[in-house]
Amino acid sequence: MRATPYSDAEKRELRDFIETGKYQFRDLTTGGTAYGFVPETFNSHVFEAMKVYDQLFDDEVTTRIETDSGGILDLFGIDDTLSAATIPGEATASGEQDPASLQKLQLADAPTWDSGVVPCSLALVQDQKVDLPALLARSFGIRLARGIGKSLVSTLQSSAILGATAAGDPNTDGATGADSIGYGDLIALKGSVNPAYRASSKVYWLMNDDTLTALDGLLDKQGRPIIHATYVNGRRILLGFPVAISPSLSDIGAGAKPIYFGAFDRFVVRIVASGGKDATNQNNGRLVRLWEAEGYAENLLVGFKSFLRANGGLLDVTDNGSPATPDAPIKYLQNASA
Repeated sequence: MRATPYSDAEKRELRDFIETGKYQFRDLTTGGTAYGFVPETFNSHVFEAMKVYDQLFDDEVTTRIETDSGGILDLFGIDDTLSAATIPGEATASGEQDPASLQKLQLADAPTWDSGVVPCSLALVQDQKVDLPALLARSFGIRLARGIGKSLVSTLQSSAILGATAAGDPNTDGATGADSIGYGDLIALKGSVNPAYRASSKVYWLMNDDTLTALDGLLDKQGRPIIHATYVNGRRILLGFPVAISPSLSDIGAGAKPIYFGAFDRFVVRIVASGGKDATNQNNGRLVRLWEAEGYAENLLVGFKSFLRANGGLLDVTDNGSPATPDAPIKYLQNASA
């Protein structure tokens, strides 16, 4: 989902609110108070900044859903990676394939995330040459992505399953699986994910930028790069699959889980729609202007902050009733312990 362009009327109304705290153009908002309102178009720019910072929020990578309510939400999926068609015998009723299991993912109440205050000088607020809405949207997006992204990664870590433990880079003297990742480790992680999941529409590697840089630095015994950076439609490709970057993931290190691989269409990111039907959403997506707060007016400062309700979860995690045979659409590579 790309950011929605502002109409001329929306630009004027948003600028008026930033400068004065007042607004009139109701089509721009859903709900409102004396101190803040929910500018729909502005929020789309916040969401765009979030996905640029952390691709867990990119709907080309994960499955993003918007709900009117931030309450408990049940989602369902079918882990059908083991079922197969059969040839029925003559005069025999068709059998019914038993799917591996009907999966239920229950998202808890979506917490409210607070961007924190972005203080601006009154001169900056009044300067028409400064695109303050764009600056605020980018700042809110990065702050919200940092906080929510860490929570999503924590959820992913608790739901995904170990695919491989790093043996390390055999071509670097002294390197171990505790402090490095080898090319063979990537092959092992990729192979650990069921081929049925690898045929999904959104199969990605997920890592932070430092980890990708470390992989690009892998050399063979003759000092030549093992991995050659290739791109398709602007997406970095690794072993035939695109790479998504999330700064919320850990770096390579003893016991860390720096790389994930699998069907990220099964990872659901829930955003509560601005001004939804749920009364508890009264602050969701709201742009708040602070002027009378202590230390602001007397120092010619204006503060701005935003709120967003969001959470997520992973579908199709199966233990088949036995901890010895778990499966999941996304698996991780873990560094060995020191």
